[in-house]
Amino acid sequence: MTEERTMSSNDSLLEVVVKVQDKSVSLSEPCFLTVELTNKHNKKIKVNRRMAVGYVDSLSRELYIEIQERQTKQPAKMQVVDYNRASPVPSDYFFLSPGDTLKVTFDLFGMYPLWNSGQYVLTVHYQADEKWLNLPEDIVHGIFSSKPVELHIAP
Repeated sequence: MTEERTMSSNDSLLEVVVKVQDKSVSLSEPCFLTVELTNKHNKKIKVNRRMAVGYVDSLSRELYIEIQERQTKQPAKMQVVDYNRASPVPSDYFFLSPGDTLKVTFDLFGMYPLWNSGQYVLTVHYQADEKWLNLPEDIVHGIFSSKPVELHIAP
């Protein structure tokens, strides 16, 4: 498994780490990613532990992924998956203690079915402060992003 790390401008708060099971996969196989969210602050931080995957403009998601063609930097061509997900419930929010990590593993192609093989770069973003939600007052605000990860998709 390869691993990439980075932190956002709020780098003293949360770290997003992406682990790709295999840097070279086929479009006909699953592409498993593990996303870890770690509290890097010295105090507890309220987060949404649901870690649901969606798109940047989706309602009711905590994770979204940017996938670009490596050479052109253009967004990857893919089919958008239509899904309906309920809004988070109060029990989805909890305090992540200093040094503790949340982890979720999912098939990238389940939500992001790419049309073409090739060389790609992906970045995973965590955000749980969407303004339309009835949020807890002490939720962490902002977008926290992983370091870009290269991925080869074979035909």
